[in-house]
Amino acid sequence: MKINDYDFDVYNKRSLEHISRHMEGSKTIGSKFYKKVFPSVESIVLCALNYLEDYDGQKIEKVIDYKKIIGTNSLVNLNELPEDIKITKGVRGVNEGYVVNLVEGALPKEEFKMAIVAGPTEDKSHAFYTIYPGIITPPFPLTEEKIKEEVSKGKKLKEVLDLNEISLKFWNSHGFIK
Repeated sequence: MKINDYDFDVYNKRSLEHISRHMEGSKTIGSKFYKKVFPSVESIVLCALNYLEDYDGQKIEKVIDYKKIIGTNSLVNLNELPEDIKITKGVRGVNEGYVVNLVEGALPKEEFKMAIVAGPTEDKSHAFYTIYPGIITPPFPLTEEKIKEEVSKGKKLKEVLDLNEISLKFWNSHGFIK
């Protein structure tokens, strides 16, 4: 099947708001697209849409090598940093509440790759979950409250805890340049 076979909401309001955090100038800590490459969030989603020709209605995660610099990647492996780099814990985003490692004293790397995550939405349509410069990473670890919420939606507790363990392992050893 092709993406045209699905009700794919390219301009989903929630998606556009989320992706806008990855625009140059955004106050949210994380990787950023250069405005000289993608002047708007809409230009990002239209570009990403070109890479979903093999979409089958399920969650899809893709990394595209754009072949030119598209922005900056502020994700770093903490084990690869010099000893004099300051690492603190902090909240990423205003409403998310995710506590992440924040790195001071390092510079983001210029990035050629674009991570695209899309799939079905709660309202039975399909949309982008996120698009950002860099590689696919595990989701942020869930709080106890979020774990209970996932289980109440019908997911098996062991499955949720196993996925959360992968997230914890990754995010305990990685952080964002502040």
